[in-house]
Amino acid sequence: MKDLFYKFVGTITIVAIMISMFPQRTFAAVAMENKIEKAISWAIETANDDKHGYSNEKRYGNPDYDCSSFVYYAFTNAGFTFKSIGTTTSMVSDFKAYGFTWIPWKYIGGTEKLLRGDILLNASSKKHTEIYLGDGKIVGAHQSRGNTKPGDQTGTEVSVANFFIQPWDGVLRYNGTYDMSSSYVPESIPDTTYGQVIECTPYDDESGLFTLKSTNKENGKTKTISKKLIAYQVISKKIFYVEYKGNYNEEDLGINSRDCYIKVRRCNIKGKKKKTILKDARISGQITGISGEGIKYMDYDPETNTTNEITIDY
Repeated sequence: MKDLFYKFVGTITIVAIMISMFPQRTFAAVAMENKIEKAISWAIETANDDKHGYSNEKRYGNPDYDCSSFVYYAFTNAGFTFKSIGTTTSMVSDFKAYGFTWIPWKYIGGTEKLLRGDILLNASSKKHTEIYLGDGKIVGAHQSRGNTKPGDQTGTEVSVANFFIQPWDGVLRYNGTYDMSSSYVPESIPDTTYGQVIECTPYDDESGLFTLKSTNKENGKTKTISKKLIAYQVISKKIFYVEYKGNYNEEDLGINSRDCYIKVRRCNIKGKKKKTILKDARISGQITGISGEGIKYMDYDPETNTTNEITIDY
């Protein structure tokens, strides 16, 4: 499968920690609901078992959890195949790669617009997450109550509880837009017919951005193309790439908010002769396609709770 990927140089390469994209596919509502209900069922059953308490050190269900590992395990048990059990910092990118939409709290505001299965998240200050159950109830690993022994001695460390304002940065809501039967991970292109190795690596551990480089196979010379990469595509002997410029709203959750300004550039396969072909464009969703004529992204409409594919021409 990888050999096929390497040969298809023109195949789109979408890159980001969470920004990894999957082929678009529509899922039946009942299938979406089943996944959410499986996650909720596991979460409630685990919360009702007092052998599981809260712990940052023993957070992998052995026997305890912290807030983020609890949510990861809930959805892992529903069939989501995350690369690892992450933290509140990585949740937006990890969950968006599996069909979740990030909705800033300003579009939610309270329980009236929350849906059963929404993942409440604060990754900017309090570093906490819970799963909303409906009717003003949540389930999660809330906090340690000071007990040093494994398990939940009070019955309140991991439990079903009343909703509270954290405050929340926003929610992750499952819409099942992307195909979860595949698990594409952003990769470099080690061999092309043009004699270059295209290397894509994370810029850091938190931003969700990537560094893109091109190295000549014969002489080993490397050219850094971008350090603020969101996505790229190799077309013929050119590289088209999308760079992050900044968030539309300063209060949004970093690059993962995906309501941001971008620019699109192109260069030759060696990373030279760079040219900006789209400047200061705003996108409010995940990029789904790059071509020689424009880019496409999935736009979220909070009023209708729907996503639509938007095209921006160069």
